[in-house]
Amino acid sequence: MTAYKKALELDTSPSIFNDIGYELADANKQLPLALECAQKAVHDEEDSGKLKMFEVKNEDLRYSSTLPAYRDTLGWVYFRMGTYDKTESYLQAAWVLSQAEVIGDHLGQVYEIEHKKEQAIRMYQLALTAPRNPESMKETKARLEHLGGAANSGSFHAGANEELNKMRTVNLERVTPEAATAELLIIFGPGSKVEEVKFVSGSEKLKGGEKVLNTTAFHLPFPDDGPTKLLRRGILSCSAISGCSFVLYLPDSVRSVN
Repeated sequence: MTAYKKALELDTSPSIFNDIGYELADANKQLPLALECAQKAVHDEEDSGKLKMFEVKNEDLRYSSTLPAYRDTLGWVYFRMGTYDKTESYLQAAWVLSQAEVIGDHLGQVYEIEHKKEQAIRMYQLALTAPRNPESMKETKARLEHLGGAANSGSFHAGANEELNKMRTVNLERVTPEAATAELLIIFGPGSKVEEVKFVSGSEKLKGGEKVLNTTAFHLPFPDDGPTKLLRRGILSCSAISGCSFVLYLPDSVRSVN
């Protein structure tokens, strides 16, 4: 606690409050303080994202990476406190946005303690499908095997990869009858509302995709009523046979708005 207090004297950014909240929750210590820190991190980060498409910069992309991490921390604190409805709400929102393996593991533990065995197994399998750091997933694998789920099956990895991709994909009405691809930026507001769309690069035939995306329903859970805005980048693809779809990139894979 002395180190935490010293850190806050030097830096009061959301990341510091998030780190303190997560460490306390992970250690299952001083949970009221952990909750206060985690709530402040999420609240401050939500307030930071005042996005307008005409002025977006590369650094604005970070909110879509940091916010799910902060929501994960807040959900983890609620988990330690036994408030499972709020736990699931924040972790689900964090998972859909980032598909990060640690968040998937946390959500699997929620399902497990709620006796939702099949959901827990599936979430652990999804978390294990493409971990950024396989060494960090040993406990996840052990939890999955304890529930009787397969941890090394090629078939489940294939199915899980397909499921993860579908989570980031929406089918669209046809923009062009020809094969074409383009990349676009979208600003989402509360309730998954598409607020602005910008064509970035690709086939000129798909510039009409901006209008189509403005009326497309996306599923990005927002667990609270904060003024959250998210900047996402994705690829619009059209095929002469299968029609058109839009796939959101994972936030941590996007480095530029140009």
